[in-house]
Amino acid sequence: MTPEQIKLLGLRTSGFKPLMAERIYLRCPRCGTKRSNMTRSDIDPEGAVLAELLCPRCTGGDFGGDTEYFDADGAHVVRTEHE
Repeated sequence: MTPEQIKLLGLRTSGFKPLMAERIYLRCPRCGTKRSNMTRSDIDPEGAVLAELLCPRCTGGDFGGDTEYFDADGAHVVRTEHE
């Protein structure tokens, strides 16, 4: 994923490293914390390059809250029941 594609998501590009295969970006919508090249989980929808969810600092523990997924074009990706 290029910085230009990240801009399409409406996010600042600083802080993200180039995305490696089979990895995903994580971003906290509350504080803006970013993590690059995180291992994808079984529930991450295919085609999603960014997951937005609350970080441990904002939840006082682990990652949490409702997770929203986006593809490289910035489109919202909906997780299906079997994913």
